[in-house]
Amino acid sequence: MRKKEELDYPNDICPACGGIGLRYAGAVYYPPSPKVAGVPIDLPAGECFLKRCEACGFQYKFPPITASALLDCYAKADAGHWGIDPRRRKFDVIKNAVLRRASGQTILDIGCFNGALLEYFGSEWTRFGLEPSGAAADVAAGRGVQILGKTMEDLEATVRFDVVLAIDVLEHILDPADFFRRVAQSLKPGGIFVILTGDAGAWPWRLQGSRYWYVSYLPEHTSFYSRKTVTTLAERNGMQSIDCSILSHERSPLGTIVFEHAKGLIFGGLYRMSWLGLPMLQRKFGHRYGTVWISATDHMLHIMKRGPI
Repeated sequence: MRKKEELDYPNDICPACGGIGLRYAGAVYYPPSPKVAGVPIDLPAGECFLKRCEACGFQYKFPPITASALLDCYAKADAGHWGIDPRRRKFDVIKNAVLRRASGQTILDIGCFNGALLEYFGSEWTRFGLEPSGAAADVAAGRGVQILGKTMEDLEATVRFDVVLAIDVLEHILDPADFFRRVAQSLKPGGIFVILTGDAGAWPWRLQGSRYWYVSYLPEHTSFYSRKTVTTLAERNGMQSIDCSILSHERSPLGTIVFEHAKGLIFGGLYRMSWLGLPMLQRKFGHRYGTVWISATDHMLHIMKRGPI
């Protein structure tokens, strides 16, 4: 067990806001035989834990999985790995949010995967995508998406869009400051940046801390944001936060919602009460991630607008 004075990192710099001084935010426990996008991955040796910036609320795993290791898994991912149902994945909510705010119909989807979301927007949009999975990018191209590369680093410096989407992407980004800078540069004046990612301030997350499924169950999730984190990153890059709504990642049947919330509350309660001091519970749950709780209201749909350049 670490000593109290070893839990803080006074000289470390936040990758999001640049603030100095980070806090230890708990150990991360991965599942056995971890995979990223269905592809087995070797994780960094030793303890993994979260660091948290008190200034902006950003949290990230340390040591991180390298960007090259993550991209290698994404490149090998099967185009059908993530079964995408438009209604379940709330494509209507995302599209309606864009339609209320967009000033034009040129759109880029970062991490567009197989192009299902851009296809949902319709052919009246000029649709572009970035996607590291070659198989998924081929499917997206067949759906009318113009693939511009794998990541933001492949994007030409002069290209501009009315809308940039990053749906279930920010949690995979190791350098959020650079990512937001590149996004801001790719927006037209008045263009909007729309993200969907986990909300580290959501109550289910706060209940389970670093054990939360969104953190520990998915090794590829490396970076975690609060509303303040996103607002700070937006303002530093000439964007204004104009809307933020809290929602669940997917639409789920009532039975699933009740079952998952019951499991989540029980696990979180026992964790907060130190497993009631019972050795049996300590052995069974003391070094494992929390229950998968995908129906929880733990995501934020955040919209930012680019000011005049």
